[in-house]
Amino acid sequence: MNVLIVYEGAAVKPLADAIAQGAQELNATVAVKTAAEKPPWAGCDFVFAGGMLDKGFSVQKYLETKDVSKTKLALFCVKKGAGNLDLAVQTLQQKGAQVERNTFSAQLQGPLSFVGVGKLKDADLIRARGFGERTLNVAFSLGIAKDTEKADKIKGYVK
Repeated sequence: MNVLIVYEGAAVKPLADAIAQGAQELNATVAVKTAAEKPPWAGCDFVFAGGMLDKGFSVQKYLETKDVSKTKLALFCVKKGAGNLDLAVQTLQQKGAQVERNTFSAQLQGPLSFVGVGKLKDADLIRARGFGERTLNVAFSLGIAKDTEKADKIKGYVK
């Protein structure tokens, strides 16, 4: 499975890298690129797109330049303030994209977070890694095989 993770903004890079780690848990071939690099989508089975979210979604303009019809994708963001990804999801769905219902967001921490400079909590990066793995599991109807290390780790887990 070929996965592209495209992002915009230095504060978003740690999330992109964590999502890539989660995708690699499923033996996916992962490419992490910035929107400025204008990575090709040809041959990608799934795309994660991320950016800064404040009054708008920073990677939205990049996404509008792509033919997203029939593309499986999921969105993630770093929040500077209030806002959600609903508008971005709706816009992509109207263009024919198969957007996963689950999105991922993390809030920047620190005194300059309102201008997009700050840090993410370690817990956010752990959650992002899980988001990458879980999203691909759902998108491709993958399951955890019996008698694997992962299955052994979760035996007895009760929600």
